[in-house]
Amino acid sequence: MTNDEQKAIQPLLDEVNNIGKRAFKMADNIGFVVTFPNEWEVSVRWGKHHLCDGGKTTVEVAIHDPDDNWCIYHDGDNKLYHVPDSDTDVMGYVTPHQLTNILQEVAKQ
Repeated sequence: MTNDEQKAIQPLLDEVNNIGKRAFKMADNIGFVVTFPNEWEVSVRWGKHHLCDGGKTTVEVAIHDPDDNWCIYHDGDNKLYHVPDSDTDVMGYVTPHQLTNILQEVAKQ
């Protein structure tokens, strides 16, 4: 491949290589995942088998740190806490206001 050919396709290669690094991803048409620059991830779901009212007023939320550890957000003190290694924990029936607080706190990590 010539240098000119490489330069021509490089933007396409860069886009393909960055697919896994996108900030927003769809989640099976029942939610989305936000990955922050600090590599923390918030998963939001409102499907039939999730802890919510189907997205009418609440959603289910899961938080993962950069090492893929589960975390929860405590509304009372606005803090994130790691969940023990043996547990996986989601937060059910999260309101829009609570979700906003979660996203803001995760972004600060």
